[in-house]
Amino acid sequence: RRGELYLYLHWQFLARYHLERLSNDLGEVPHLNLYNPYETGHVSNLHYYRGASFPNRDNQHNFYHEENYEPAKEYEILTQRIAEFVDTTKDDYVDAVEKLGNLIQGNVDSHNSRFYGSLDHVFRQIVNEGRPYGKYGEVLPSSVAHYETSIRDPIFYSIYKEIVSHYWRLGENYPEYKPQDLHFPGVKVESVQMPEGLTTYFEYFDSDISNVVNVETHGDSSDELVNFGRNSQHEGHSFVVKARQVRLNHKPFDVVVDVTSDKSQKAVVKVFVGPKYDENGKMVHLVNNYQNFFELDHFVVDLVAGVNHIKRNSNDFSFYVDDRTTYLELYQKVLDAVQTDYKFPLNQAEAHCGLPQRLMIPKGKKGGMPVQFFFMVYPHHAPKVPQHSTYDHVVSCGVGSGSRHIDALPFGFPFNRPVKHDFYFQVPNVKFHDVKIYHKEDTTNVV
Repeated sequence: RRGELYLYLHWQFLARYHLERLSNDLGEVPHLNLYNPYETGHVSNLHYYRGASFPNRDNQHNFYHEENYEPAKEYEILTQRIAEFVDTTKDDYVDAVEKLGNLIQGNVDSHNSRFYGSLDHVFRQIVNEGRPYGKYGEVLPSSVAHYETSIRDPIFYSIYKEIVSHYWRLGENYPEYKPQDLHFPGVKVESVQMPEGLTTYFEYFDSDISNVVNVETHGDSSDELVNFGRNSQHEGHSFVVKARQVRLNHKPFDVVVDVTSDKSQKAVVKVFVGPKYDENGKMVHLVNNYQNFFELDHFVVDLVAGVNHIKRNSNDFSFYVDDRTTYLELYQKVLDAVQTDYKFPLNQAEAHCGLPQRLMIPKGKKGGMPVQFFFMVYPHHAPKVPQHSTYDHVVSCGVGSGSRHIDALPFGFPFNRPVKHDFYFQVPNVKFHDVKIYHKEDTTNVV
């Protein structure tokens, strides 16, 4: 499901970013037209290791110039070929989405990488706009050229809005989900209980950058951390170098879903959050809004006959990870384990991949930003390869294992296909719940 996952994750990136734009009174992510100037510039404030700054981009930047003629021509050809695949494929929906994602990404599963190339790579090549550096004509790539820095540039989202548009166009060629596709016979979501308002705030966070700062160590130092990377020292003693930044976070919250079932059975619970109003304060109906729902949680439950009281804390939501244990902390624990009776603990709760826990919900507004949570309970469809059966999730993300998935339904179900009749979602096992997100302007934990 490599291609499907590629499209789904970028759709979710766009949905989460859209919620953040609404928090700042901005609207839809702008489209990227290679033949018109791009309105939004970007100054990353990033520097390479030797001190050279990342290239900046001015407002109203024109990407269609002589150096980009060939990539732009390749973009046109690949876009036409992908559109032809979308309009002519006779595969069932799941297979078609899988093939489309592989073709666009140009990964190893693409069934004809020479013909379809990599639209993803061509897009990045066009908007990279690096600048010459050094006496040998080296080119410094911009932030978009690095996968680890590209999401800070607004143009990243415009690029993937164009890419994901092929996914939505493909979905138009298949029937929308009908009430019988969404209904779970014998199961009803009776109520949802959660705070009327969720709270976000900015907090200071200190990142340990000791191993990045290039300093000379003193060979006569007796400090036990003398061999710890590029360790900073003063008068023979090590000290830690930290960088402080302000980060978005939120207060944890509980969600309680009361579900009745006519029998004992296995089910899946999904939780999404989506906009209630657009940037102008106008209510947005599901028909025009389904693409903007961001998946928060997705887990399996064993329903019993009668009432089921399902309680979930936001800290337990799937897909999210806490801050990593720093390298310095790990190094110190290893030293303690070697020099004392201290036993190094294996933290089985520290995931290896996922979205930062603190970015789960958008910033919201001081007076509250209305959003709608979506809850759905549906039958569990066992995946072809049981989850976690081919890898140890404690030590690996399981990429390529084929056993990372909770169920066999398409990623993003039930919003993965166009919604043309929002009343189809008026089934007993579905519930929308309105909440406001309040942003507390006071920055916490200031030292």
